[in-house]
Amino acid sequence: MSLGAAGPGLAAAALGRGGWVVLERGGGLWGVAGEDVRGVGSGAGGLTVRLAGGELAADRVLAVVPELAVHPVPEALTRFWPEAAAGLAVHGDRPLVVVDPRRPPRVLAPQDEGPHLAPGRESAAAES
Repeated sequence: MSLGAAGPGLAAAALGRGGWVVLERGGGLWGVAGEDVRGVGSGAGGLTVRLAGGELAADRVLAVVPELAVHPVPEALTRFWPEAAAGLAVHGDRPLVVVDPRRPPRVLAPQDEGPHLAPGRESAAAES
């Protein structure tokens, strides 16, 4: 179920049913367990995804999917990307980081303004 263009009302109605919420933010995909999502609303520059312990920012909700094949984060990856993650998965043909709702990555922090870039993409934006 694609929710990107449907708005937060339809996205919120689809949540809370288990499964996974697939978000896009800064060109990257992020997965949040549906049971951790309390709601979705409009935020500065995109959507705000409400969790029990805080909020995440998203450019859009791509889908609510019943299953993701979640794999552990390889130790080698943590040397290059120090943010906490609950795992890795694939949605369609794109890699996805599974969000630990207790320690969300900084790129998903709600912001009032500025670019929303996935880690490693900051230099690409500065060059353009």
